[in-house]
Amino acid sequence: REILFRALREIGCPFPLLGAPAAQPKTTRENLAASAADEREECRVMYPDYFRQARQEDVPAAMRTFRYARESERAHAQLFQRAYNRFGKKPSTDYFVCRTCGMTVTDKVPAVCPTCRGSGLNYKQVE
Repeated sequence: REILFRALREIGCPFPLLGAPAAQPKTTRENLAASAADEREECRVMYPDYFRQARQEDVPAAMRTFRYARESERAHAQLFQRAYNRFGKKPSTDYFVCRTCGMTVTDKVPAVCPTCRGSGLNYKQVE
């Protein structure tokens, strides 16, 4: 998650974890597996519930934000799973984050963001 937080800081996005209990670090492999599971759960439960509520209240901007967040979390789950599967095998990966929606991609920036449809020029590499 530190990579995600660093990416969010670099694009100027706050990420307060208000009231969240501090996670107790385990082995890196365990942390990768837990992170992937957490991201999948957010995609499966949390963001669909938030989206439905925003739709009931007819708040299109919130609906769009929750859709972007869900797609970004889905990508994050895949990144964590990929890192877990490749643990100890591949020395490094370049990460790029869309400044519009938070979509994270590896190695190559797409011409168009698959989530918000913004230009690939909106991506920033995480150093």
